[in-house]
Amino acid sequence: NNISNGQSQHLPGLDINKNGTVYYISSDNLLHGYPSLLIYNSWHLKNDFTRVVPSNSADSNLPIGGMVSMRVVK
Repeated sequence: NNISNGQSQHLPGLDINKNGTVYYISSDNLLHGYPSLLIYNSWHLKNDFTRVVPSNSADSNLPIGGMVSMRVVK
């Protein structure tokens, strides 16, 4: 429901495309940018952007947090 409603921000846990930058929405409603394709790929299937949704007007009001760091599996 939030995906099709431009008045509601997207839910935490989603990746959005805001002005050409992919951001992760965290549980504290901050936008965390992926600084490189290498780091994006460490969290996703390689070069798979099928689950990234376009940002809407409500997403634009979310504050920017820190950058997403490399995912390391031990």
